[in-house]
Amino acid sequence: MEHKKPTNQKEKTNSENIFNSLPFSVCLTSKAFLILLANKSFLEMTGYKAPEILGEDINFLFIDKITADDLASN
Repeated sequence: MEHKKPTNQKEKTNSENIFNSLPFSVCLTSKAFLILLANKSFLEMTGYKAPEILGEDINFLFIDKITADDLASN
């Protein structure tokens, strides 16, 4: 599937509105797993604001196995 960039501001605004109104969480990352874009549902689910997570490695959102095991044993 080829990604087509919006050709004008109206198309960009429409695309952003659709992305942000999706009823499920969506987060786009780079090949290096840096967060490039997150929709409103994703931000609400995680409790973060966009400036707090954009450019961050997505792995910070996940609990590592050691921490999860420690939590489960308590």
